[in-house]
Amino acid sequence: MLEPTMLEPTMLEPMSRASKSGHTLIATMVAVVFVALGLEIAFETSARAQTPPARPMITQAIVEANLARLFGNVRPEAVAANDRGRVTDNFSMEHMLLQLKRPPAQEQASVS
Repeated sequence: MLEPTMLEPTMLEPMSRASKSGHTLIATMVAVVFVALGLEIAFETSARAQTPPARPMITQAIVEANLARLFGNVRPEAVAANDRGRVTDNFSMEHMLLQLKRPPAQEQASVS
């Protein structure tokens, strides 16, 4: 057994309550993280196993000349007077939503 010295006073002192509770808290947090990761992996795997592979919706090349304009889908503020020109390629549009409509068969399959 080691002889106590002046350089090692903490080795002989018992752990304080604060230190014990700190270690317990850290151990609990680590356990919660591992459980959460395990559940996420389990649910992700089971969800992926139940979902059939998606059928491609775009089956041909897009021809710009065949595009159809959807009337009533442009906000009134989107006019030439408010146009500020091109943006950079990495411009983030955090509040833009694109809503697409699935074919009826695919929508029915996702509901049931």
